[in-house]
Amino acid sequence: MELDDLRQRWRRQPTESTPPLTPEAMQAFLAQAADSPLLRIRRNAQYEAAFALLTLLVAVGVVLFVREAYPRVMALWLALVCIGSLYYLYQKLHTVNLLQPAAKALRQQLAQQVNGLRRLVQIYYRLTMLTLLGTFGIGFVMQALRSARTEHSLALIGKLAILLVTYGLISWLAYRLLQRFTRWYLQRVYGQHIDRLESCLHELPAAD
Repeated sequence: MELDDLRQRWRRQPTESTPPLTPEAMQAFLAQAADSPLLRIRRNAQYEAAFALLTLLVAVGVVLFVREAYPRVMALWLALVCIGSLYYLYQKLHTVNLLQPAAKALRQQLAQQVNGLRRLVQIYYRLTMLTLLGTFGIGFVMQALRSARTEHSLALIGKLAILLVTYGLISWLAYRLLQRFTRWYLQRVYGQHIDRLESCLHELPAAD
């Protein structure tokens, strides 16, 4: 099941019928509506940015004050992920802020920015899955290096084989679980609001 499949499920849910939108009504909706999808997307992105910033501070604290190598390396990786997330969320907020009412070419502007938001959500999904694989990859390398200090020859090979199988199974299970959760989360937090924008876009006349 892909993100598009989950979007279709949300779209099939019953919704109240609304009159066709005019460009003027759409402008007012984007600018003033309390339940505007733009407001929801912006607010959710701000919450995520605040959480990423808090996590970054914790990770930096671990890097600075913890002496053990393994937690420091993992904290450094987490800090890099948080920095990447903050940059991504900055780009998302920038895209949302571009979706402001315009006197002309409202439909064209809206179509371009909706497509941009869709691409950002897809990037979010792919980066989340790559982050999980990177986390387990770093964990495996750290454990392998630790084993290399105490084991040699056949004992080392056997231990590395056990580590590889263990990390492989855990990674596969975690990947499947995170895959399902991430798709649900992205549709809940961003996808359904982008769908609303797209629905409004289809109700606008072809030329403003």
